Amino acid sequence: MSHRIRIVQAIAVVIVFTVVAAACSGSESASEPTTTTSPPTTTVATTTTAGPQYQATIRRTENNVPHVLANDMGSLGFGYGYAFSEDHLCTLADMVVRSNSERAKYHGPDELDTDVVYKAVDILGQSRVEFDGLDAELQDLIRGYAAGYNSYLDEVGPDGVSGWCTGAEWIRPIDEYDLAAYYKTLTLRASLDPIISMAFGATPPESSSSDESALAPETNGFDAFNGGAGSAETASNAWAIGPDRTADGTTMLVGNPHFPWQGSLRFYEAHLTIPGKINVYGASLLGSPGINIGFNDDIAWSHTVSAGHRFTAYTIDLVPGDPTSYVYGDETRQMTSETVEVEVLDPDTGVVSTEQHTIWFSHYGPIISLPGIGWGETLTATIRDANAENDEIIPQFLDMNMADSMDAFIDAHRNNQGIPWVNTIAASADGRIWYADTSATPNLSDEAIDAWLQQVNNGEFAKFALDEGLVLLDGSDPMFEWVDDPASRDPGVVPFDEFPQLERSDFVFNANDPYWIANPDEPLTGFSPMHGRAELQLSNRSRMNATQLSVDSGDSGADGLFTLDELAASAIGNRVYTAEVLVDAVLGRCEEAGESAALSAVDGCLALAGWDRHVNLDSRGAVVWREFISRLGNDVWATAFNPSDPIGSPSGLVDSITGDDPVLAALATAVDIVRSAGFQPDTPLGEVQFANRNGERVPIHGGTGREGVSNVVGRGSNGTSTEPDIDLGERVAETTNLTREGYSIANGTSFIYALEFTEQGPVARAFLTYGESGDLTSEHYIDQTRRFSEKDWRVIAFTEDAISADPTLDTYEVTG
Repeated sequence: MSHRIRIVQAIAVVIVFTVVAAACSGSESASEPTTTTSPPTTTVATTTTAGPQYQATIRRTENNVPHVLANDMGSLGFGYGYAFSEDHLCTLADMVVRSNSERAKYHGPDELDTDVVYKAVDILGQSRVEFDGLDAELQDLIRGYAAGYNSYLDEVGPDGVSGWCTGAEWIRPIDEYDLAAYYKTLTLRASLDPIISMAFGATPPESSSSDESALAPETNGFDAFNGGAGSAETASNAWAIGPDRTADGTTMLVGNPHFPWQGSLRFYEAHLTIPGKINVYGASLLGSPGINIGFNDDIAWSHTVSAGHRFTAYTIDLVPGDPTSYVYGDETRQMTSETVEVEVLDPDTGVVSTEQHTIWFSHYGPIISLPGIGWGETLTATIRDANAENDEIIPQFLDMNMADSMDAFIDAHRNNQGIPWVNTIAASADGRIWYADTSATPNLSDEAIDAWLQQVNNGEFAKFALDEGLVLLDGSDPMFEWVDDPASRDPGVVPFDEFPQLERSDFVFNANDPYWIANPDEPLTGFSPMHGRAELQLSNRSRMNATQLSVDSGDSGADGLFTLDELAASAIGNRVYTAEVLVDAVLGRCEEAGESAALSAVDGCLALAGWDRHVNLDSRGAVVWREFISRLGNDVWATAFNPSDPIGSPSGLVDSITGDDPVLAALATAVDIVRSAGFQPDTPLGEVQFANRNGERVPIHGGTGREGVSNVVGRGSNGTSTEPDIDLGERVAETTNLTREGYSIANGTSFIYALEFTEQGPVARAFLTYGESGDLTSEHYIDQTRRFSEKDWRVIAFTEDAISADPTLDTYEVTG
């Protein structure tokens, strides 16, 4: 039984102030100016006389952001789980089905492979052991979160759940082990998920009469390695600005993860407080019990998906006549197998039957049917995952949430080493900024790295695999085993002191390129290529990030020192790197061609001549540029990349070739494509690019990484969720997402916030671009999309004064 008590607002605020004043020491942190209009009152619901196990106060402020106040970890988890479930129960319920290997049971065979592989690697068993090994407070937090979810579900029932899953038969109460299993799948997202279909499809050859194994390039299927946690759908920017580059000598931070606007990889914004113990604000992936990206009184941080490698794949030589045995050094090893049973729904008959499937393993991990290798009589492939034994992710984030200095924040990384697949960028109130890639990374010996790089440089299959995002090693040679280090979190992974890290006083940033340019003035080199390879060409988006932060060409004004207003404006300023360095040359090419240019190219030139070289709603010519630059890609440049000039190269506009000008040809094609979709070359971007929010067309600013735009928006998908996809239309272009409706946006800038540590405390503003609710009919499914469209930042209510002064304040207690 649970109780939700709606409180008279004025009384609730007095109670909260009393609790906080009694429990907290030190000064309160500041917030930007807020209105002091008195909040409305509501009626008091029935109460209970029994002493509850959990009790929390939830205060909803502008855009329905929950501020959860409790006196212990269990109650904090309870309040957070309850508030979250009011907005997104469907998605967490769906993820619980998935992590329990029950998707096929309820939805049919489409995700049978995931069910089978999750069972074979024992997600449930692993996560149970890992949960039982957590300290008592963390267990209380997660148990409380599950209890809060169940409390809300108990109140409304499956038929009362709002959103896309109302009344679904798979909605059920959950426990702490269900959550632990889900968190395990999040940890493994960048490593296990990309190989699920390959592990499911790996079966021994039936006879010795044929051998299909061959180290031959084959692209079909390799896109899995470019579509995991490091894909364009899960990219990001993060900037930390030090006291040398701020107007008041403070530190600032921008967090801007580019994630899907639908499905399981959305963020949920919240404020979690236990007076005197924890006071943290930010966002977490749906269903997570703490804050993944955010700030407290002393530290602010964000993450970007790392370009490093979370696993290594191996070829293994098989024993002739025995394809389930393999050579390892001077010995022979026998594969193992796990045969699992999975229930599968026949969608045509409604009958659920049980199927058996077998997954095979080497001592490294699952056998996979890798494109170009398969599983023949003499060769197959396998994989080892650096996150397989990572049970530190929850302690890691809680320690970050509670850090009271940069030293404590760095110690959270050093002592846990639980970050699974992201870079970290942080700023502290004590004037420090820090970049690090502490993601779980294979620890190879220098000898192994040299041998692998020689294969890559020689153009062997290892090079082809690397080009597709995969490190491929010879698993029959013990030289390629991972190296154990006593300082590592688990055997075989890189220890903290060997992670790429940089602390400066001007700025650090990352936009998903490898670690080496966290600041152009201090390149990081000498680290293992398992963290990503240094001295390779940066993306146009990284080059734009660095340009925006620079003194000479940046957005910090004439004095070169950022104010918070300037930093926030820069984050969604929508400059276009390729346009800034190439448009003039394209217009010059148009002038040179004169009347010989195709009419479509001429029209394109006219549109570009009037373009402001941004991707704002009123930008005319932006659509043509996107189609143009997407067709030429990296071939647009005249000069090659130079590692000594990572931001400025490659550069220049590609020359004409034997009389044919690829620039004007691409421009003419771009105009033709735009017109085929029903638009004109100078149609404002805001009339072409939009988000469909339950039938309302909301204009969206921003662009693509290929153009060199920091504020990335794109098409996306709902990831691993069974939630119905937003209708994004059929593409009319090969290289972009243009449809006859325009560019339909369902991915990109998500929870974006800009913060400054002032003398009075942290001051911040934010958007959650798709809103707090997963219910299409809710106002909070669309309210922040409209705000983002208008660049109307919401001031974050972090202090008690700001929360109590919010005119939309809605306060209620939940117990259970």
